[in-house]
Amino acid sequence: MSSNIPTNTETSGSNINSRLIFEKQRDALIGQVAHSLEQIITNLNILNRNMESFITVGKEFESVSTLWKMFHDVLSQEHYPMPEETQETEENGEGLV
Repeated sequence: MSSNIPTNTETSGSNINSRLIFEKQRDALIGQVAHSLEQIITNLNILNRNMESFITVGKEFESVSTLWKMFHDVLSQEHYPMPEETQETEENGEGLV
Protein backbone atom coordinates (compact mmCIF):
# COMPACT_ATOMS: atom_id res chain seq x y z
CA MET A 1 0.00 0.00 0.00
CA SER A 2 2.76 2.40 0.73
CA SER A 3 4.06 2.15 -2.83
CA ASN A 4 0.69 3.26 -4.29
CA ILE A 5 0.44 6.43 -2.22
CA PRO A 6 2.50 9.27 -3.71
CA THR A 7 4.77 11.09 -1.35
CA ASN A 8 4.82 14.85 -0.97
CA THR A 9 8.07 15.15 -2.90
CA GLU A 10 6.66 13.18 -5.85
CA THR A 11 3.48 15.29 -5.91
CA SER A 12 5.32 18.58 -5.64
CA GLY A 13 7.80 17.46 -8.31
CA SER A 14 5.03 16.63 -10.77
CA ASN A 15 3.29 19.93 -9.96
CA ILE A 16 6.47 21.85 -10.69
CA ASN A 17 6.97 19.98 -13.97
CA SER A 18 3.37 20.56 -15.04
CA ARG A 19 3.66 24.26 -14.13
CA LEU A 20 6.88 24.57 -16.13
CA ILE A 21 5.28 22.89 -19.14
CA PHE A 22 2.18 25.09 -18.77
CA GLU A 23 4.27 28.27 -18.55
CA LYS A 24 6.35 27.28 -21.58
CA GLN A 25 3.22 26.55 -23.62
CA ARG A 26 1.59 29.77 -22.41
CA ASP A 27 4.68 31.80 -23.35
CA ALA A 28 4.76 30.15 -26.78
CA LEU A 29 1.06 30.94 -27.34
CA ILE A 30 1.52 34.53 -26.17
CA GLY A 31 4.40 34.88 -28.62
CA GLN A 32 2.25 33.53 -31.46
CA VAL A 33 -0.59 35.89 -30.58
CA ALA A 34 1.79 38.86 -30.44
CA HIS A 35 3.25 37.92 -33.83
CA SER A 36 -0.24 37.54 -35.32
CA LEU A 37 -1.27 40.94 -33.96
CA GLU A 38 1.83 42.53 -35.49
CA GLN A 39 0.92 41.02 -38.87
CA ILE A 40 -2.64 42.31 -38.53
CA ILE A 41 -1.40 45.81 -37.75
CA THR A 42 0.99 45.70 -40.72
CA ASN A 43 -1.77 44.54 -43.07
CA LEU A 44 -4.16 47.20 -41.76
CA ASN A 45 -1.53 49.87 -42.43
CA ILE A 46 -1.11 48.58 -46.00
CA LEU A 47 -4.89 48.57 -46.47
CA ASN A 48 -5.09 52.13 -45.13
CA ARG A 49 -2.45 53.35 -47.61
CA ASN A 50 -4.27 51.63 -50.49
CA MET A 51 -7.58 53.20 -49.47
CA GLU A 52 -5.92 56.64 -49.33
CA SER A 53 -4.57 56.05 -52.85
CA PHE A 54 -8.04 55.10 -54.12
CA ILE A 55 -9.52 58.24 -52.59
CA THR A 56 -6.81 60.39 -54.18
CA VAL A 57 -7.45 58.89 -57.62
CA GLY A 58 -11.19 59.35 -57.16
CA LYS A 59 -10.72 63.01 -56.31
CA GLU A 60 -8.61 63.48 -59.43
CA PHE A 61 -11.50 62.21 -61.59
CA GLU A 62 -14.07 64.38 -59.83
CA SER A 63 -13.50 67.40 -62.10
CA VAL A 64 -13.67 65.25 -65.23
CA SER A 65 -16.88 63.66 -63.97
CA THR A 66 -18.42 67.07 -63.31
CA LEU A 67 -17.51 68.25 -66.80
CA TRP A 68 -19.07 65.19 -68.47
CA LYS A 69 -22.18 65.54 -66.31
CA MET A 70 -22.58 69.16 -67.39
CA PHE A 71 -22.10 68.12 -71.02
CA HIS A 72 -24.72 65.40 -70.68
CA ASP A 73 -27.18 67.75 -68.97
CA VAL A 74 -26.81 70.35 -71.71
CA LEU A 75 -27.36 67.80 -74.47
CA SER A 76 -30.34 66.19 -72.77
CA GLN A 77 -32.09 69.52 -72.07
CA GLU A 78 -31.75 71.16 -75.47
CA HIS A 79 -32.87 69.52 -78.68
CA TYR A 80 -30.88 70.98 -81.50
CA PRO A 81 -32.75 71.10 -84.84
CA MET A 82 -30.94 69.57 -87.75
CA PRO A 83 -29.85 71.97 -90.49
CA GLU A 84 -32.15 71.92 -93.54
CA GLU A 85 -29.39 70.79 -95.88
CA THR A 86 -28.68 67.75 -93.73
CA GLN A 87 -32.38 66.85 -93.50
CA GLU A 88 -32.79 66.96 -97.30
CA THR A 89 -29.70 64.80 -97.83
CA GLU A 90 -30.96 62.18 -95.39
CA GLU A 91 -34.40 62.13 -96.98
CA ASN A 92 -32.86 61.48 -100.40
CA GLY A 93 -30.65 58.73 -99.00
CA GLU A 94 -27.51 60.64 -99.81
CA GLY A 95 -24.77 61.79 -97.54
CA LEU A 96 -24.06 58.52 -95.80
CA VAL A 97 -21.34 56.48 -97.40
